[in-house]
Amino acid sequence: MKITLWNIGKSLNRWKSKVLGLSIAYSSGVVINLITEAKTIPDLVGICGSLNRPAILLMWIFLVFTIIIYLAADLINSYNKKQTPSAVFRKIMMAYTAPELREYGRNELSWGYNKNIHRSKEPGGWLPEAFSINSYVDNSEYQFPITEGELPGYTKKQYLEFLKSETARTCIEKDNNQERFAAVSIEPNFNRNNRKVAINLMKTHWLPLQFSWDYFRLLDLKNDPIEDKSNKEAICRSIERVFMDATLSNQYQINSFCLHLIIETPDGKAVLSRISRNKQNDYPSTWAATLGEQLELKDFYNESTSTLRHNFVLNWTKRALLEELRIDPNVYADDIPELEEYFDMQSLRVLSVDFEGDIYNIALTAVLRLKMDIESFIANRSNWIDQEELTEFKVCDLADIRNILLHYPSNSHDFHPSTYLRLLMFHLYKTGSHELCNSICKDFKQLPRS
Repeated sequence: MKITLWNIGKSLNRWKSKVLGLSIAYSSGVVINLITEAKTIPDLVGICGSLNRPAILLMWIFLVFTIIIYLAADLINSYNKKQTPSAVFRKIMMAYTAPELREYGRNELSWGYNKNIHRSKEPGGWLPEAFSINSYVDNSEYQFPITEGELPGYTKKQYLEFLKSETARTCIEKDNNQERFAAVSIEPNFNRNNRKVAINLMKTHWLPLQFSWDYFRLLDLKNDPIEDKSNKEAICRSIERVFMDATLSNQYQINSFCLHLIIETPDGKAVLSRISRNKQNDYPSTWAATLGEQLELKDFYNESTSTLRHNFVLNWTKRALLEELRIDPNVYADDIPELEEYFDMQSLRVLSVDFEGDIYNIALTAVLRLKMDIESFIANRSNWIDQEELTEFKVCDLADIRNILLHYPSNSHDFHPSTYLRLLMFHLYKTGSHELCNSICKDFKQLPRS
């Protein structure tokens, strides 16, 4: 691994709490022993101030080392937070960003039809517990407007016509009109005294979601339901509100809040999975980084106690691993030995909140580290892959990621549309903004010119 301030900052963040815990544990043991020895408090202070005893000297070394670690982490992280993408990189990035998204969220990252709504400025990303459900509306469906509003053709009348289609009837007959949960708004650092990312949710179902996705679909030109292309201007106005500041009460259209989970190998590579050709509603046979899972009620809500679950992102991740990879059936048990055997659950970090412009959807992009190399993982679980979801895996290093990014859109039939931004965020997570910009700019200059 290349030694950079970004990587040093990430390492310090990862180890400082462990150093603090070790320092407190050792110092507590030493002080307790001294208390039994000292007769008075002045005696205790005098003994602690003496460096003649090895145990006391080691205690002070631990304490000073801990302070140094925390100060260094704060200084380096403060510097890293101020690093912003260069102007040259932004020019390249805009050339690879869909025209519908270029003008919005200028301080965020994008590639293809995906763009950040919010991005963690911390080198290691957000801890999963930083996300909380602020409100959940469970007694109403997403209601399409009765009359023509901002979006022509996006009304209850058109939705009722959609329900008469063979696709909708089949979905209802097979009882596949499942619950889905739309992110209504997401507010990072919504309270100065509570730095959590607050999320407001609303219940919907698969069919209204499918109708909405079909309406907003911009990328799939072979199945573009928008007959009047002037309607795309209205869609772009709707997209623009996604990137407004949260204090301006931006509200999202119907979506299915999704988790994009990137699995990282121990040697720092991203794992790609090939989506099954049976998943006709999700770009079949394309490569994704790595898993995608829509939010379910049990991830964030305990129906038996009628309370919101703590750390729902962790619950969500465990279920995604269960259902996509069949890791462990006891996904909500406190002790999950098989899951811990394969994955470092303490490494789970959320990198960004992203917008999928091809279908208008909201997703979290997160990263989780494997404890073993991918070959050993597959060998140990040779029959676990759910063929209805995924069919094979491969890994890509940072150079591979840049190659994939810089050959968009000619390779767009090979990769899921959201994979480009996922890989860009993974590169940023591994190297920081400065090295990301330099590497992409260097590789861009080496591309053959037509």
